[in-house]
Amino acid sequence: ATRGDCQAQARYKSERGAAVGKLNVAVYKKKHRKLAIRSVTSTPSQPFAFNEMSLQTYLNEVVYNQAIISWDEVELYDYLVIPYDQNENGCLDVGGTQDEANTIITSPNAIISNGNTTTIFLVSCIYDHSRAIHPHGIEIDKTVLVKHVSAQGFLNYVIAHELGHAAFGLKHTCSSAEPLGGCHSLPYNVDDENNIMWRYVDTVEGFTDSPKLRFWQWKRMQNTE
Repeated sequence: ATRGDCQAQARYKSERGAAVGKLNVAVYKKKHRKLAIRSVTSTPSQPFAFNEMSLQTYLNEVVYNQAIISWDEVELYDYLVIPYDQNENGCLDVGGTQDEANTIITSPNAIISNGNTTTIFLVSCIYDHSRAIHPHGIEIDKTVLVKHVSAQGFLNYVIAHELGHAAFGLKHTCSSAEPLGGCHSLPYNVDDENNIMWRYVDTVEGFTDSPKLRFWQWKRMQNTE
């Protein structure tokens, strides 16, 4: 990112104007991103109900404005039928011998390649064999797959979390001693439930209305580390 450094000085309000300290200020240019959302089912059905305006507002006004990131376009694309459910268990299987996510990701024209665009696929169910859990969302090769639920607010939160992984390379904030791991090596707070990258968003349907980003997180998003 383009960055300019400048210096400001704080002074006493006196005739001599004695300096009491100085503050270094870094200026970052706003980054512009796009988001493509597609419903995917293994057999003919109906596209999932989704409010793209609600998501765009959440991303821009609640989460990523903290890091000077703007999601300029959040667009619903054509619904896809891709026969990914090879074992017919009703879920998208990942992390095992049958990694069905690859069937979606490599399907012709499924991923929207348009500038700084991240593609999100909405599916009915996800099962991660490597962790033996049903996560609400996963990131694979900078593409996001999310289990659709009717609660738009929770969907917004899960997508914002997974975009941290897919679009910016952020990792979970948690203790390295936690069983699921995948934590960032920089300072963390085990009880940081208000951070958008708190790892339990994958397994717990609880979320905050005002998730935070840490300074080192948005610096990473700005490619300054």
